[in-house]
Amino acid sequence: MESPETLAPERRRKRNFVPRLKPETIHRERLLTTLGRRHARIAAVLAPAGFGKTTLVLDWLKRAGCPHAWVALGAEDNAPHAFFAHLALASDPEAPMARLKHALEAAASLPARALLEALLDDLYEQEKDVALVFDDYHHIQALEIHRCMAELIEEAPPRLRLVVLSRVDPPFPLARRRLSGELVEIRERDLRFTPEEARLLLEQALGREVDPATVQALESRTEGWAAGLQMAAISMAGDADPAGFVRRFSGGHTLIVDYLIEEVVRRQPAEMQEFLMRTALLPRFNAPLCAYAAQMPEASALLARADRANLFLVSLDDEGEWFRYHHLFAELLALRFRRLHPAEWEATHERAGRWFEQEGDLDAAFHHAACTPHQPRLLLLLERYSHDMLDRSEVAALARYVSMAPADQGAGYPAYLSARAWLMVLQKRYADAAPLIARAQQAIENPVPAYTQAELEGLRCNVATLQAFAARFQGRFEYSIRLSLEILPSPGAQSLHNQGMLLFNLGQCYAQLGRLAEAFEAHERAYGCNRRGGDHYLSLYGAGQLGMLIGRRDGLHHARQYLETAMAVAESEGLAAYPAAGSICFFLGVVCYLQDELPEAEQHFRDAIERSGLSVPDAAGNAWLALAQLAASCGRTDEALDALRQAEILEHTSDVTFFLSTTGTERARLAFYQSDRDFLRRWAEEHRDLAAPFAAVSESAALLRAQVLIALGDYPGAAEILDRLHEDAHAHGRSLTLLHIQIGRALLEAAQGRRFAAVDRLQAALEGAAPQRLIRPFVEAGEMLRALLLQALNASLPAPLAEFARAILGAASPRAAARRTPMFRQPLSRPLTEREQEVLYHLSRGLSNPRIADTLFVSLDTVKTHLKRVYSKLGAAGRREAIEKARSLGLPLAE
Repeated sequence: MESPETLAPERRRKRNFVPRLKPETIHRERLLTTLGRRHARIAAVLAPAGFGKTTLVLDWLKRAGCPHAWVALGAEDNAPHAFFAHLALASDPEAPMARLKHALEAAASLPARALLEALLDDLYEQEKDVALVFDDYHHIQALEIHRCMAELIEEAPPRLRLVVLSRVDPPFPLARRRLSGELVEIRERDLRFTPEEARLLLEQALGREVDPATVQALESRTEGWAAGLQMAAISMAGDADPAGFVRRFSGGHTLIVDYLIEEVVRRQPAEMQEFLMRTALLPRFNAPLCAYAAQMPEASALLARADRANLFLVSLDDEGEWFRYHHLFAELLALRFRRLHPAEWEATHERAGRWFEQEGDLDAAFHHAACTPHQPRLLLLLERYSHDMLDRSEVAALARYVSMAPADQGAGYPAYLSARAWLMVLQKRYADAAPLIARAQQAIENPVPAYTQAELEGLRCNVATLQAFAARFQGRFEYSIRLSLEILPSPGAQSLHNQGMLLFNLGQCYAQLGRLAEAFEAHERAYGCNRRGGDHYLSLYGAGQLGMLIGRRDGLHHARQYLETAMAVAESEGLAAYPAAGSICFFLGVVCYLQDELPEAEQHFRDAIERSGLSVPDAAGNAWLALAQLAASCGRTDEALDALRQAEILEHTSDVTFFLSTTGTERARLAFYQSDRDFLRRWAEEHRDLAAPFAAVSESAALLRAQVLIALGDYPGAAEILDRLHEDAHAHGRSLTLLHIQIGRALLEAAQGRRFAAVDRLQAALEGAAPQRLIRPFVEAGEMLRALLLQALNASLPAPLAEFARAILGAASPRAAARRTPMFRQPLSRPLTEREQEVLYHLSRGLSNPRIADTLFVSLDTVKTHLKRVYSKLGAAGRREAIEKARSLGLPLAE
């Protein structure tokens, strides 16, 4: 067999393995009738290993004949994306779950709730009854998945039959379903074989009648345990004295298994004993894997013999290619193998990992590498694949693999250490990244794997580039620029990959500082490098950034043309489904929004969210923020708040870098539309600092602050902001910013009673905006600007400008449409925080604490803490009193 090191690993989609119902299955009519009970929408089959849970449900599915998905869960399914991906892969051709698959393919890590909604959409489209079977649910520990299951139970259509097989009770609420008769529970006591069922099983296995007294004794000794009966049947097959065997057969479950393992294994030929022991540590296997990992060329024949002899094999596919052992059988044999042959046990893990690596199954390769005590294979795998995974934005998977290696290991593995440092920086754990960077620099000088001098130079450049990126993430743009410029001439930066990363970082820094010409040049060069080097993530992401820069510098028509071309190229090259393409969608949405094409803008923003997910959280977070701005500017307050919450969730969980605004600025904008002067006064006071040069996001806040100060009557403060903004925007050619400044100055003149000067400034702004049809900047300025537009029309604007002004007046006015909410206004001496108001609102809807936690994406403990503070501030003893007092005070509650 060819060595895995000589082959480029091919990444293949993980297969879903469904157990096969054997022809000799005992049909347990009493349990099948229970499972098939009418009106029962949920079935929980709960018992320890070996009680026949899987066989029973397979038999019921065969009888029911409905489309189904069998999801055989493992510990690797504890991430929501992996859980739903496994479910989608398991779907029946008659119930293909197209929406869920599309969501998973379009974005690598959508929020769990979004994936659940896609699943529910699929289920509601089914015209037939459909069953979802979750086998081995006890492997799931993730609270987010348990919440999704609880929501699935609450929201599922009547045609869905949900079946959960587990060794322990699942941690989601079933009591109400039990009372309503919608829940069927089959537990250990139900699954125990009756004497009659035990007789059928034994006689079928042995091929002869069994004395009733022997059956009764064995059923009593095993307590009806299916696995015990099956193992006893195998052992009895070669025993001349069945009754004597039963007399010798005693003890609890563990002793029974130990005894039968010895009996079964010892009765096999030596070659089969060796095969069973050497393959027991494989979670799943086929003949080629057994031959390579166990170093047994005759593995194919031995596997076929083991299957015919029913040696605790479970078939995982219809073709009879993939198998696993009964879990307890495998665990005990593997422990025996490790105890008797520790060196060979470790070598078998290593060979299995190499085999899976060659097959492109990195999950399995990393699993086997992590099982060995010293883990040299794990470090080699991390050294080999970590940077490729970072380049593909597979951050979550890499973090999982990195967590398998002890933090103090890795000396001499520079690629692994630098990738680990990149993870820390991407998570904004800069203090943790610093020692890893130092260790990576040391490892470059004394690497364990063999590297050429050029490769070492590339690693040095990568570590230096990481420091430049970290400086940018921390807002130290000038320092990041200096580092990037120092690194670019180095030998390691001559590779297309490293050069493309450095130029991209430069472009981002320049863009944040509003230096458009330099940003455009850097991004254009970066795009060329990344396209030629095949870096799809940075080339797609960079295309979106270039579109933004073209719009800010040359106008929206040019930006739209560039972005639409970039998306067409991505589609023609099969790259449109890449998460980074969400960046292009986002900036197309910005262009449409500014030109008042709101349905198109909203669709582009939602496309950006769907494509990006958590793989490119920057594009998704900015798209949620843009949706909030769009909804707020149309007076759709509730939608704006929902979108802001989604942006905040991403901001706090995925460290989003905002391009043009921030969540705080957009909350203030919503308050501005609602004329909440108290909130605006506090916000304007908190944002007095006008550090220059302005970064893009602070520029957005400064423009809004100027509007707020005009509304509050602080005309000198507003004028100072606009003057300082104008100086920097004019120096760097930021035409869109200059338009906002012109509008702000027109408002300032009007507020001070200088009507003619205000109309003149407004006309100049209209002349600059009309060719590009820039409508929304005028709409966002509110009612004062609408009045000024009417005055300008009365002053006989030129015909083209008059038509443009009427188009602006025809657009939605946020001030006129906005529904006033008391979110920012409270009569309490100790006001509730915004989060406390949200908790109180959902409390008034009658939601339980867990449901509030789910709705707000916070922990249950956090909800309880907020409730304690709400009760304290309202002087209430409990829920009902808190709601009554809040209602009397006019606080925001459900109707």
